[in-house]
Amino acid sequence: MEELAKLSDDNVDLFARLTELTSQAGEWEVTRKHALRWLAVSPLQPAPHRIAAEAGRELKDERLEIDSYRALLLLNPIDPAEIHLRLATALQHAGDLDAAKRHALLALEEAPRFRAAHRRLLEIIQASESPSKKTDRSDKPATRSGSTKPGF
Repeated sequence: MEELAKLSDDNVDLFARLTELTSQAGEWEVTRKHALRWLAVSPLQPAPHRIAAEAGRELKDERLEIDSYRALLLLNPIDPAEIHLRLATALQHAGDLDAAKRHALLALEEAPRFRAAHRRLLEIIQASESPSKKTDRSDKPATRSGSTKPGF
């Protein structure tokens, strides 16, 4: 099948089958390659975006994962809450906590009882507040002998 894929630039069924087989085998580099070729031919199908996002997650390719989830959201997915949650997770791992928080909230907007989204939002908030707590403690004015006013 690999040889046939080298000969064909637009065989969507072949790319779909190859991405399926390579993802099941755990060959994520090859999966990414075929998913990107599939996307080049047929960018309006959600399946190659899902597989590309999965390959990005497995390969720690945050850009591919984030871009794939954003593209999936534009294609009006059946379960947008799940996609928002996965995007929030990817953005959190990439260090973009503001965007991660936004997508966790969007997941909760779609499904208010989505426990995983509640947990993710809590993790994001705790991660975003932890550096500020350290600076708040160091910014307090020094006081003498328990007085609340500095210098007294």
